[in-house]
Amino acid sequence: MNDTAVIFYFCQHQQSSRRQTNEILRSFTAQLLVANNDMALYILETFAYHGLGPSKKNLQLVFAKMIASLPSVRIVVDGLDEWPHIDQEEVIDDLLGIKAPKPGACKLLISSRKLNTISKLLQAKPTLRLDDNVDNVQASIAAFLHGQLTPLRERFRSDMIEELESRILSKANGRLEPQSPHRCMLTRPRDVPLGQFDRVHS
Repeated sequence: MNDTAVIFYFCQHQQSSRRQTNEILRSFTAQLLVANNDMALYILETFAYHGLGPSKKNLQLVFAKMIASLPSVRIVVDGLDEWPHIDQEEVIDDLLGIKAPKPGACKLLISSRKLNTISKLLQAKPTLRLDDNVDNVQASIAAFLHGQLTPLRERFRSDMIEELESRILSKANGRLEPQSPHRCMLTRPRDVPLGQFDRVHS
């Protein structure tokens, strides 16, 4: 069992629903079970054998027990701004209500766009605004992108990859979507065969 368990959840707009807020707890519980599979017996004996379903109350009990069973837990929730305000408030209340067995044993990171609704809910918590650190963010994106494009440099002309990298960085504007790093509109050079260009561009 690792000393620190890192669990995460990415909120998506199409997932938003009142029932979906429970899905965060379900996901976290499943991830923590991987970190400490000794808790499987507790879940079976306390809930499954008695026919108790994954209600929010039951999930909170299991989650709290799992947090207490691990020496260190780090929680990451990304994209909370994709959900309606009422769901944002419920999720933040639930997460801020987590009780760790000792100070610093459980830490929470919530990542979202700058919204007044979320800012008000977290106004008493430390906040880092990436738009105040644009140069550092852009440098990190550039380093990540350069590494992701390395395999293509072995197959295609360096000037093509450099142009591709430049185009993507110019459109990143402080963010890089979690998709293929080479999806970008490029003009095919005249001396590059169409089939070869399509392989790097698609």
